Amino acid sequence: MSKTITRLGLAAAVASAGVMAPGAMAVAKELKFAHFVPARHHIDSKVVRPMSVELAKLSGGKLTIKIFPGGALGAGPREQFKRAINRVADITFGLQGYTSKQFPRTLLAELPNIGSSPQDMTKRMWKALPQIQADYKDVKILGLWMTDFTVLVSKNKPITKLSDLKGLKIRTPSALAGGLLKKWGAIPVPMPAPKIYQAFQTGIVDAVFIGGSGIRSFKLQEVGKYYTTGLPQTFTSQFLVMNKDSYKELSAGEKKQLDSLTGLKISLAGATAYEKAGVSTMKFVEKGGGKIVKLSADEAKKFSTAADAYVGEVIAAREKAGIKAKAIVGALKGKM
Repeated sequence: MSKTITRLGLAAAVASAGVMAPGAMAVAKELKFAHFVPARHHIDSKVVRPMSVELAKLSGGKLTIKIFPGGALGAGPREQFKRAINRVADITFGLQGYTSKQFPRTLLAELPNIGSSPQDMTKRMWKALPQIQADYKDVKILGLWMTDFTVLVSKNKPITKLSDLKGLKIRTPSALAGGLLKKWGAIPVPMPAPKIYQAFQTGIVDAVFIGGSGIRSFKLQEVGKYYTTGLPQTFTSQFLVMNKDSYKELSAGEKKQLDSLTGLKISLAGATAYEKAGVSTMKFVEKGGGKIVKLSADEAKKFSTAADAYVGEVIAAREKAGIKAKAIVGALKGKM
């Protein structure tokens, strides 16, 4: 009899513990973060990892991020946005320009002569978020930012005037930037950054249109010799997005913790990391023997005049396609 009572008591104790456990101890959550750049890249070391450390601290280790760099969860920079939608990873980083058709609104921010710096353009993008939100209907936006100033890198001859671009095959990061290069007389060749080195080295492209920081990140200084600056200000857009269900499954407290570290805050951190890397890279390139070419005022004006004409053409084409481009560009150019 006593043994039976003992067994019943033990069973009751176990059952009671099982009921209390979920409330007494929250299960730790680990979010998978995928990106395609090396772990040494500034977007990983200066932006993503610091954020993941802060999130772990805020949550007491109950919400953490595991980073998979260098395409560890799937090769191909173009698939980054889709990986978030399909939950191959909970969070992904990538460039809108690699799949330009998916971002007809956002990429208007890459038009020339709108903002003055990566940070300025990032703030402008967030200000225009209501107008571009439709591009992100399938994901939760964690970050949107613009990279550093654009440089034309060439290896056989310096680009000192607009006419030098005629007939040159130039790598472009997006269709929109490609249209600008075409307006300048070049032949645009769309290509994700990890593929540039070989294409540049083997002559598939004659020059590269890229944010200054990308030169060192992808070792283009080993191939390029001339670096043309002073072009109309254009910046490349990037995203940090999360699977919608992954976000929904977070508790209210976890959402608050993640939200406090993302949004405009992490976006400005991304923009600043790129700007610093761009300045550092140009010093590195010059120290290594690279020739920095600064456009003359007259030539810079020629580039800018052609760029302004291109902006008008893009807005008209987008409007014809049903995109409210005038309103979007107006919001981007509005007073800060």
